[in-house]
Amino acid sequence: MVVAVVLVASSCMSGPTHPALSPVSSRWSEAAEGMDAPVVYRLPGMDTVKTAYVEYVSGRSMDVYYPGGFDFSTPASVVVFVMGYSTDFTMNWFGAKLKDLGQYISWGQLVAASGLIGVAYETDYPDDDIDAVLRYIVGHGPALGMDQKKIALFTCSGNTLTALEALTDRHAPYTDSLQAGVIYYPVISYFMNTGDQVMPAPFKRQLRTDLPIFLVTVGNDRPEWKEAVENFTAKVDGEGYPLQISYYENGVHGFDTDQDSEESRALISHTISFLKEHLLQ
Repeated sequence: MVVAVVLVASSCMSGPTHPALSPVSSRWSEAAEGMDAPVVYRLPGMDTVKTAYVEYVSGRSMDVYYPGGFDFSTPASVVVFVMGYSTDFTMNWFGAKLKDLGQYISWGQLVAASGLIGVAYETDYPDDDIDAVLRYIVGHGPALGMDQKKIALFTCSGNTLTALEALTDRHAPYTDSLQAGVIYYPVISYFMNTGDQVMPAPFKRQLRTDLPIFLVTVGNDRPEWKEAVENFTAKVDGEGYPLQISYYENGVHGFDTDQDSEESRALISHTISFLKEHLLQ
């Protein structure tokens, strides 16, 4: 059961109010049954992470993951895990909200144990809601203990197009706050009806030349997804985009939770280093 956020004053008379924090075990108690596999890489401090439940728009909330001992005195940089599927879809597909999968709970722990703040959220309208989440963080950063000028997005699989919409938006109020992006095993085509067929159509917006992105592609993925990624990377290669690409030849779709190997752990470790490099500089 999720408990509504309780705000506590930072001082007796004045100052911003902060969300009340709970042990991370409260999130694991809500993890989706059968979908609770955690990320295969661990860091010290993951078990001391604290969480808060924050409503970012009426009726929809985000789970915020804080480092153990976080006291709101110094704002921390933020990693937002982008959700590209609505709650209705994921409840039908997984029997749970995406944010309640073990993948996202453990990633929240992992980035928090690295000194950052993790955010996973529920969504009914993915493209609108990532915009609303980012606007909320930019507008309420001090109360949340967040450095609203230091935000990165993490995305994977079919969530990628939603993330790319935000990462390539040059006119949003959070554009200057986005410092980096991470993309795992992306699905970067959308589908459109063309008569009797449903054909993949590529993402066509241009990447930003000032926004570093770490992209991990895997060898054991669906051929049409691999082809779309290969076409995408070939198009941007040599164009001056700060795109770092790692090809995991033996990797599977979902390697971060489903493939406990030295290479998986090395890629996740590098991801954390990449995020810290661009968020803590």
